[in-house]
Amino acid sequence: MTESTIPAEIYADMHYYSEQNTKLLDLIMQDEGVRVKTPVFTKDAEILKIYHQCNDFLTDTDPTSAQYKDFPPTLCSWPIFFGPEARQDIEDFMAMMPEALTEVVLNFTDNAEHFSQYFGVPGFFHSLLKSMRFEPKRLTMRHDMIRSEGVFKLIETNVGTNVGGWDLALFQEDYQLLLEDIGFMARDESRAFEPMSLIFKEIYSFAKEYCGEGFLGNVLLVHGGDQHTINHSDSVVKYCSDSFHKTLPEEESANIEVITSLSNVGFDPSGKVTYNGKLFDLIMLADATGDEASAFIMRLTSSHIAKKVFFLDNPVHQVFGSKMIMAAAHQMAREGRLLDKHAQWIQRHIPFTASLSDEYFYFNNEKLELTEFAKKYKDQFVFKKGDSAQGKDVILGKNETTQSWLEIILKEDRSSGWIFQEYCQAEKIINTHKELGLAEFDLIWGLFSVNSHYSGGFGRVSPSKSCDGVINSCRGAKEIAILEIEK
Repeated sequence: MTESTIPAEIYADMHYYSEQNTKLLDLIMQDEGVRVKTPVFTKDAEILKIYHQCNDFLTDTDPTSAQYKDFPPTLCSWPIFFGPEARQDIEDFMAMMPEALTEVVLNFTDNAEHFSQYFGVPGFFHSLLKSMRFEPKRLTMRHDMIRSEGVFKLIETNVGTNVGGWDLALFQEDYQLLLEDIGFMARDESRAFEPMSLIFKEIYSFAKEYCGEGFLGNVLLVHGGDQHTINHSDSVVKYCSDSFHKTLPEEESANIEVITSLSNVGFDPSGKVTYNGKLFDLIMLADATGDEASAFIMRLTSSHIAKKVFFLDNPVHQVFGSKMIMAAAHQMAREGRLLDKHAQWIQRHIPFTASLSDEYFYFNNEKLELTEFAKKYKDQFVFKKGDSAQGKDVILGKNETTQSWLEIILKEDRSSGWIFQEYCQAEKIINTHKELGLAEFDLIWGLFSVNSHYSGGFGRVSPSKSCDGVINSCRGAKEIAILEIEK
């Protein structure tokens, strides 16, 4: 690839985020010595294990420290910069998103059975959402977004502690050092975000306000279940503890405990959580599964409703991470059941989405039955499961024949929680990667928000020449760090 072969629109898109992106790209194109550089990581091997463990890169044999001194194969060589214009567009998106989707969830239906079937949650969640004091700003989220035709489009939202991707913040300082080393930018000219510190800061404030008098502020974070997490729990404990205490107000004396098992966890008579003789009232479940975890979650939710604890990952909040919410949003906007500002936000930022359970599909000023809709607009839609994760159960119509597309769709039960979502072409960037060299990549953002504000993020990219339209770390996507330019 040469400078003259890079499409003008790629320069324009990269320049939109910050002019520093195009300046860096020009430098990379002109200087082969710069092009092949990669960060030298300053974190010790134990901390680097967090990154690999969180992304399932550990093998059954524990790696040696020496293996972690090399450039992690999942990371691109250079960061991308966000400037004030891009940051403001993202802030505008995140300010409106929780309140718009809250209106959708609270007013979608008065029928608990329909709510349960549509969102795939227990029916009593419907009444809980109606009755509990719910403020959408308390949600911690990661928004997977594509900037398509100049507008950020929401592809899916992940809610809670275990949203994934925060670990890339570990390497932001190393990218800053690399940029300084090549004489491109001093360290203090860019800003690195630490999502975990920002999350701890905000949820501590939420929890203190929510629980009121008697709030202790002690955090219990359940992180694990798989053997790799348990093997390297010391690294997780250190990172989480450092992130928590960095933002804890000086006058507070709260502590954090990070555990990998629920075996010694219980409740005191008031409803606070106990562990090894200590009381906790800010609970985060990064990873907990099985019957024991299910019973614990239900008890925690009861304590949360009673304001004895603040349970960040209570299952009622998880409704906001369902892809079905996007189909419900478009249905309600079409039916005129939302505030105008929310309907306009949905139509601008959420690709047209419809549930497989819909009797008719209202798209492009047409009203079509399922088979007719699927045939006519095959190449414009993605068919995906509402609770899918890691890029699974995602089928692009443009990659299928008409026959295979219809077979995939029609074999599913109409009420099984599948959606159609309008396909958005990912924007493209140029970067370098140790294995791939200089290449053109398709890009999807994973941007965090807490308290309705941008809280850092990362990008995932797949080589454009081989990308099948699904960009996900678990399907081999590379990752890219973000640094912010404040002026």
